[in-house]
Amino acid sequence: MANALLALDVDVQLMILEVLSKSSPKTLLNVALSSRSLSHFSRSFIYRVIHFTFNRSRRDVNGRLVKQLLTDDDLSAKVREIRILWAPSAKLQHGEGSKEDLELLGRALPRLTGLKTFIWDAQYPILSWLLKTLQTHHPQCLLYTRHPGSQDSAQTLPRLCASPCLFSLDVTLTSGQYQAFTELKKVLSSAPNLRDLTIASAFNIPRVSPDQVQGEPQILLLRSLELYGPIFGIVKLPIAWQMLERLSLDSVSYLPTFMPDFAGLKSLLLRAGDSGDNSVPLGIVLQECKKLEVLDLTGFTSCIRISEEDLWENAGKTLIKLRLHEDENVGRGGERLVLSFGDMGRIAKYCRNLRSLGLDIQCNGQEWVSPISHVVIASNVKLTASTAIYNAQIHRG
Repeated sequence: MANALLALDVDVQLMILEVLSKSSPKTLLNVALSSRSLSHFSRSFIYRVIHFTFNRSRRDVNGRLVKQLLTDDDLSAKVREIRILWAPSAKLQHGEGSKEDLELLGRALPRLTGLKTFIWDAQYPILSWLLKTLQTHHPQCLLYTRHPGSQDSAQTLPRLCASPCLFSLDVTLTSGQYQAFTELKKVLSSAPNLRDLTIASAFNIPRVSPDQVQGEPQILLLRSLELYGPIFGIVKLPIAWQMLERLSLDSVSYLPTFMPDFAGLKSLLLRAGDSGDNSVPLGIVLQECKKLEVLDLTGFTSCIRISEEDLWENAGKTLIKLRLHEDENVGRGGERLVLSFGDMGRIAKYCRNLRSLGLDIQCNGQEWVSPISHVVIASNVKLTASTAIYNAQIHRG
C-alpha cells in the first residue's frame, strides 16, 4: 500500500490519509509506520483526534502522549479534538488514577493552538478547573459534555453557567432533583452557544402558575433537542423553533406541548407508550413538518394509528429515511402492530424520495416478505442498496 500511495500526487495522498483517519485509524497508523515520507504526512491526521482513557492500565500511554504535547509545538498545533473517557476499574476508587493525568493534560491544553472540540464523556461532571482552563485559553472551542445524574447535581451544574464553550449538553436528573432542574434552567439561560441538548428526567414537577414566572426566558438557539421524562408533558423550554432541526421525544403524548412550533424540523424521533398516546393524531402533527426528512417511530406504534393514509400523505413527500420499530410486550398479546401489504403500498405511494427504510414490525399473512420488496423498488427509484428491511416477522393469526 505504501508504494502505491507514494506513486500518487501529494494532494491525492492527503485526501486518502484523511479518509483513513476517519474510517480506519489503525490502517492509517500502519501506513505511517511503513514510510518516513508517509509518516510525515500522516502525523497531522494521527494526532488530529486524541482519546484519553484515564485508568491505571493506560497511565504510561497517557503520560508519554501528554509529555509529547508539552514539548513538541508542531505536534500540539495539529490537535483538533480531545475526548476524555473514564473507564472505571473495580480496584480503583472514584477518580483515583486520573487526577495526575488530567492535571498534566491541563498544563498541555494552552499549547493546543488548533483545538476546536473538547468532549467530556466521563461518568462524572466535568471538573471546574478543567472547564476554566478551556474557557480561558480556548473560548471558541466547542465543548460536548455529559452531566450524569448524581446527588450533588445541584452543586455541579452551576459551574457550566455562562460558559462560552458549551455547545452540547447531555444531562440526567434523578428522582426528586427539583433544585438541580432549577440550576439547569439557569445554565440554559446563560449558554449563548448551546446547540445540542439532551435531558433525561426521572420525575415530574408541580405546575408553575403565571405569577411565579419571573422575566422573559432567554431563547435557546438549538439545532438538536432530546427529551426523556414525564416533566416534558408540562414544561415547555424556550426554543427558537425555526432553527431546530432534530427533535427526539420518548413519548408521543408530549407532542401537544410543542405543537405547532416544529414546522422546520428535518428529523423527528418519537416513542409511543402503552397508553395515553392513542389520543394524539400523528397525521395532523406531521402536517406541520413541511421539511421532515427523517422519521423514526419506536415503541408500541399501534397506539398512533400508523396505518392511516393521511399520515403518509402528510409526511411522505419529503422523507428520505423512515424507521418503524414495534416493541415486544407479552402483556399486550395480539395488540402488536401488524403492517399489511396495503399499508406498505401507501408508504410506497407517498414516500417517493425514500433512500433508507428500516422495518422491525410484524407482517400480515402470506403477503410478506418477497412481494413487498418489488413494490418498494418499483415505487422508490431513489431507495439505495443500504436499505434495511430487518427482523420482519410473519404473522399468521
